[in-house]
Amino acid sequence: MERIVAQGLVAAPRRFLFENDASDQDLGPGHWFWDRAHSGGIFVEHGVHFFDAARALLGSDPVSVRATAVRRPGGPVDMVSADVLHPGGVLASHLHSFTHAHRCERQLMRLDHGFAETRIEGWIPVRAEISAWTDEQGAEAWERLPARGDALLHVDGFRPHGGEHVSVTVERYAGSSDPARGRGETRVVPHHVRAVLDLGGETRKPHVYSESVRAAVADLVRVARDGSTPVADAVAGLTAVAVAEAATLAADTGTEQPVPAPGTTYHPQESA
Repeated sequence: MERIVAQGLVAAPRRFLFENDASDQDLGPGHWFWDRAHSGGIFVEHGVHFFDAARALLGSDPVSVRATAVRRPGGPVDMVSADVLHPGGVLASHLHSFTHAHRCERQLMRLDHGFAETRIEGWIPVRAEISAWTDEQGAEAWERLPARGDALLHVDGFRPHGGEHVSVTVERYAGSSDPARGRGETRVVPHHVRAVLDLGGETRKPHVYSESVRAAVADLVRVARDGSTPVADAVAGLTAVAVAEAATLAADTGTEQPVPAPGTTYHPQESA
């Protein structure tokens, strides 16, 4: 996504959305997951990964959070949502529910770029779809993208299996050639682009997962050798936990909570 934004094909995301309808099929009434004293609650045990993803994709540290927790009738909290504000009015919305059978699980990540949208489905994503409106110059740039698919999908330490591909379809003059305006920005965008970034489909999930772990380890080896900063550093991890703690407190109190700046100490008990 950083590469596509850097090439000017889409704008930086102005909104992040993640919906996770997860399974509770193996989470009986006495399971440790439901006990916040053991798990930390859904935001801490589970949401941290996606607070981290939002920070990485939006490229900014979160400012504040509002949150809601829903308790199942006669039982524990099994659904939570959080709206996390980032600088510049960028909003990240998160929902996690543990209410489904295994076969009914589903996850959706959506990035709003204004004149474009990215959708990524699945717990271990293997496919992304981008829908964009653009001008003639942009359409030509999109059409050149598949030829650079290998470079676009390259991640250091990740060994491709050879079935990855990027496809682009441009529907010229799919819309009016009159100027289009949104959030104060006016553009002439008559052409509609559909792009697919495919890592090989569902059968390739084990490969994608294992190679992602390999890439993370390779990055740590690089850091050990040259003393540089890892792609996923300690600040990223601490920030994700800080958002999770703030979201938990926001849901408990019904009030918006600030997210401490990276490197500061967070004391939710004192804030309460």
